[in-house]
Amino acid sequence: MYKTIFLPVSSNGDQSPALAFTAALTRSFAAKAEGTFVSKSLVLLQEDERTKVANVFRKEGFGASQVLTDTLYKEQFKKRAAEVKEWFVKTSSALGGGNSIIWQDTLDVFGESAEQIRNKCSGHDMTVASADISVSIRDTLLEGALFATGRPLALIRSFTAGKTLEDATIILAWKQSPQTLRAQWFALPLLQKAKRVVVTHVQEGDEAEDIQGVLRYLEQHGIQAEAKLLATVQDAPLMLAQAYTEVKADLLVMGAYSHSRLREMLFGGFTRYFITDSQCNLLLAH
Repeated sequence: MYKTIFLPVSSNGDQSPALAFTAALTRSFAAKAEGTFVSKSLVLLQEDERTKVANVFRKEGFGASQVLTDTLYKEQFKKRAAEVKEWFVKTSSALGGGNSIIWQDTLDVFGESAEQIRNKCSGHDMTVASADISVSIRDTLLEGALFATGRPLALIRSFTAGKTLEDATIILAWKQSPQTLRAQWFALPLLQKAKRVVVTHVQEGDEAEDIQGVLRYLEQHGIQAEAKLLATVQDAPLMLAQAYTEVKADLLVMGAYSHSRLREMLFGGFTRYFITDSQCNLLLAH
């Protein structure tokens, strides 16, 4: 059961789907959500501001340019935080968030960013973020939320405002791994709410008994799931993404980084593909 949700929002990309998904969570679970403006101050300066800093550096040296930089950073951070807060309050109210979705502070994740995110996420059952969030902040969330806390992380690309979990289709990407087992366990409350649950599995040899065991486990938790076996192909992530589209899924539940992050960065993998290249909404656990 989810009772408290952390929603980091930024001025980068479309944050609306993540807020709409969070609103659906708060309605279904009578949960509370906290929105926080998250940004890395060093990437906030506009081109004209960077020019000012460069001119001061040439004329007055590093010390003066650093003072100006700090001042401009703080001004931009405060300005963007205010803009995001105004949007957040207005949008969450339109979604019927009421007192369930509140604005809670700001967070500059420059420097010891993963530790800051870890401390924030560890006080919540789930972290929900826009998949459109900047790459640097997304990577900070992966490190601080997914790896450091062991709690689930949802990355949302598209979720219709007003849609309910009770009308949702959820895919569980099954693979016999500790990461998938944790993802399945964290997702149980969502799967119990969903209108349709589909367990997908890339079939390698005779593994029918394996996926039938998953269906029996879910049934013991009151979940009537269906199986969708995917034939072995070279591009398994693409097959799974196609299955997501075919069943008109609203969420893909999967274990994240069953291989090392370095290996996935170098050679690719399920997690890397779905985070960077797919159009799927994700619920990840490691």
